[in-house]
Amino acid sequence: MGKADVMEKKQVGEAYRLFVIMLFFVASMLLLNNQKKKSATATHIDALNATTQSIINLSVDQAYYHMNSLFISHNIDLVIKVINQCMHQFTVELVEKIVSDNTYLLLPEEKMKIIFGTAAYCSTKKNMHYRLLDFLLEYPELYEKIPALLVLMRSSYVDSLPFFIKWGKERQKSHNRKDLLAFFIEQAFVVAIEKNDSVIVENMFNKKIRISQEKASRFLWEAVETNKSSHFVPLLIRYGQADINHVEKGKTLLIEAVEQNNKAMVQALLDEGAVVDRIVDPTKGTALQIAMAHKYSATEVLLREYGE
Repeated sequence: MGKADVMEKKQVGEAYRLFVIMLFFVASMLLLNNQKKKSATATHIDALNATTQSIINLSVDQAYYHMNSLFISHNIDLVIKVINQCMHQFTVELVEKIVSDNTYLLLPEEKMKIIFGTAAYCSTKKNMHYRLLDFLLEYPELYEKIPALLVLMRSSYVDSLPFFIKWGKERQKSHNRKDLLAFFIEQAFVVAIEKNDSVIVENMFNKKIRISQEKASRFLWEAVETNKSSHFVPLLIRYGQADINHVEKGKTLLIEAVEQNNKAMVQALLDEGAVVDRIVDPTKGTALQIAMAHKYSATEVLLREYGE
């Protein structure tokens, strides 16, 4: 056998050994991934085994126990799915137990999602739907920090908003809570502006949520005073009919924006028709005079362009 043949045979042998090693490596990885998948599935096996047929014979406590791994993992979407696949006589009791129990440290936002998600699935059953939403009245601590309406707007159940509005209107009458819907709506707007979330404000308006002109003007003032996004200006004026020349604390919105030297906000207010030469405090003068006094040259130029 020639030297060349020996070398070729050696290369073939090395290639074969490499192939065998790679084959074992791939097989090992597949086995490992399969074990991980089985392990992950096992964490939810108690909940997933609670099928419609089996769970109907369980008590509320037993059903709650079967779902414990989901609570621990905070898999809220799967919690909702399991509850709604097992609709039966104690659905409301099960949701209330989840809402009232602090064993698994579910966040208030997560509990509200469970309420909205479960209610959305039984929207055709008015009594059950309303009973689930009533937990918002019975557990007001849920939305002390995060408005309930914002949670609904940001959830995958936002299409159930009309049912939420109908529930609110009915409860205003039956519970003598004339300000109920106004409270939920105002709380959502306040926090959205505080978080500088103009997108969610626009979404609320697009979903036909309306506020009074007075509140819209006040919200616009808060946006200007705290240097929020200028996108709030056209939204609150066009949808909320906010007064573009609203005066608060002895200043117009435009003057407040100039004092903040917020050129984007000044531009937005001018584009919506703010009066540029209005004087509220004679000692300070017009918006242009204030810009000049503070040497805000870019803002001064902008004000001159709009006819000051």
